[in-house]
Amino acid sequence: MAGTPYSDVFTYFLGRLENSNYVNMDDDDILIDEILLLNIAIDNFEYPKISLTKSDTTALFTNTLTNSEIQIIALLMVVEWVKRQINNINLIKQNISTKDFKMTSQAEHLKNLLLLKTEIESEVEIKKTKYSYKSGNVANFSGLSGGSTTSTTTDTTGDE
Repeated sequence: MAGTPYSDVFTYFLGRLENSNYVNMDDDDILIDEILLLNIAIDNFEYPKISLTKSDTTALFTNTLTNSEIQIIALLMVVEWVKRQINNINLIKQNISTKDFKMTSQAEHLKNLLLLKTEIESEVEIKKTKYSYKSGNVANFSGLSGGSTTSTTTDTTGDE
């Protein structure tokens, strides 16, 4: 069984970016950066249902990932990418006075990036929650709203 190629994750990741610094980079540098972001995303993916082991030489995951796993990893990559943009603007902010920073569009851009980061992190949490309730490729919501589960308790005290 062949694993999932990195390109499946990278395609979803790049599709989530409106504007990318990758435009001015060569293909090798882009791949190196994507793998770096992929490694961070995998570290941040808590409790995957399958092993996320991979081979950088073949650019394949050992296992076949579901669409949910691909989307979660790609969104975690986007979060890290947005953090970079925020850190970059924060460095710019440190180099100019607060008054000048407020007058430029950099302050508004930073505000929008922080909002975007929060929205993406929220989306990741929603997807991870839905993913955690899946059993195989089928959602398993049994017992969620206080409904009964398959286990029952019986009164063994003899009181009636």
